[in-house]
Amino acid sequence: MNIPSLHVCYSLTHENEKLQIKYRKLTSKYKQLLKDYNELKNQQLKGFGSSKDIEKKSIESLNQEKSNANLEKLLVLHTEMMDQLDRRTKDNKNLVQEFEKLEAENKKFINQVTSLNQEKENIQKQLELKTLQLSILSSKFNNKFKEDHLKQILMLKKELKKLQAENNRLKEELKGLDIGFFEEIEDMKYALQQSSKLNSHYELVLKRLCKQFGLHYETTLENQLKH
Repeated sequence: MNIPSLHVCYSLTHENEKLQIKYRKLTSKYKQLLKDYNELKNQQLKGFGSSKDIEKKSIESLNQEKSNANLEKLLVLHTEMMDQLDRRTKDNKNLVQEFEKLEAENKKFINQVTSLNQEKENIQKQLELKTLQLSILSSKFNNKFKEDHLKQILMLKKELKKLQAENNRLKEELKGLDIGFFEEIEDMKYALQQSSKLNSHYELVLKRLCKQFGLHYETTLENQLKH
């Protein structure tokens, strides 16, 4: 199973934020164009001459107003989509935080298992050493001394058995954690895929707005960012 890295999560969140900046720049440009249009319309009304001119300009004005109404509807629709984008951005940030939390918890369990394995190995070595010492000393010392070593060996075996049981318990908990962990990862992957699709869709809408205004998409955004 492919697990998305934190870099991918942060990258998508950053792209969402950049898209919001582009939207705000385009909205500002639209308002300025609408203002210029209204000023131009007022100037034309003052300079109207014959009835034919008035009729012609009225038709042009109606066509322009219809176009502006369509732009207004498109702007409202795009505003709704940007609200969805804001929610997606927040969801992405929450997913990143949950990802980090699960990663830390998984690392903690792995460290515990590693520590227990190391402790088990140390006790195993001590057990082997005591067994060897008992074998060497069995012919030289009395039964009392051998009994002391036997007690130590039994105690070490008991401790080793306890550690093995604890190790098995932690492994079972770790397995349970991994199942939940990867289920969370699947949810994160789905949310990130949806966010990526929305990014592409919003980019297309912004380009349509620029085309509607007769603006070059990349050039307009670069000029706005310089200002």
